[in-house]
Amino acid sequence: GNSSRCSTLNLNFVHLVAYGMLNITNLDCGSEKIQSVTFTSNHNITGQSKYLYTDVNDIFSIDTKNALPGVTVNLSALSIDSENFNVPFAIAPTTFGVGDVITIEVATNKNVYRKEITLTAAQAEKFDFVQGGVLKFTANFAGVGTASVDKYKLVTNVDDLKDGDKVILVGKKSSDNTYYAAGALSGTYLLSIAVGAPNSDKVISITNTDVDVFTMNSYNGHWRFESTIQSGKYIGWSSGNSATYSATGTNQEWTISIADGQATITNVKDDARKLQYNASSPRFASYTSKQTLPSIYKKVN
Repeated sequence: GNSSRCSTLNLNFVHLVAYGMLNITNLDCGSEKIQSVTFTSNHNITGQSKYLYTDVNDIFSIDTKNALPGVTVNLSALSIDSENFNVPFAIAPTTFGVGDVITIEVATNKNVYRKEITLTAAQAEKFDFVQGGVLKFTANFAGVGTASVDKYKLVTNVDDLKDGDKVILVGKKSSDNTYYAAGALSGTYLLSIAVGAPNSDKVISITNTDVDVFTMNSYNGHWRFESTIQSGKYIGWSSGNSATYSATGTNQEWTISIADGQATITNVKDDARKLQYNASSPRFASYTSKQTLPSIYKKVN
């Protein structure tokens, strides 16, 4: 270590991320209450980022892990009664090009309004999210109708689960009151996919096909979760803090109990392992430590 104390301290601060200010205009949703807005692209724009010093000149790089292509802003605590409103958000610095696709979804307590934009040359030229900068842009929802959505209602009693039910697993990040559903298997865990907040009826609307919908399978007095994204595969556990689709026998069987809307999903092979949501390293996997218990939402007509 250094034997002498530094005589100066560099207190120059920089922003790690880029910022967007999305202006929604002409959204005709009547008296419906705005719940959330989701911005999605064909780039990975959110994830864990680290500021890495590389030399004395403070040249830095961004190391983004568990990256995802979407960000959801929870607006359920606000009373938005206008067709026009602003949505601020933060994302990783990203450069967009001609032909890139962005999707903006506005979820209300009843419907989802979806607008998909393929960037032209003129749009792409101005559509760069620069580190520390704020990109202001507008999405005109005039004439945009409701999107085709699937609705999932919170399961509060394990007796309400039946063989063949379609469900999603949802974790809540308490620090910013955002919600994430389990997605496809990625290595040794299930991806974390941003979804809108549940409405007043405890129903979540899903349009994102990256969310894995599981079929409940009653088996040997226990439960198995069959993946839709990987048909015929079941969530399992093999070793460590992991989730897998390659497990067999009791490794892919689970017991379920529900209290206060949260599900304790315990592996039959090792009852110390609970399927949970890790909010700090966004993912779903089996842990012995205390993470966030997920909620089970069942598809409704």
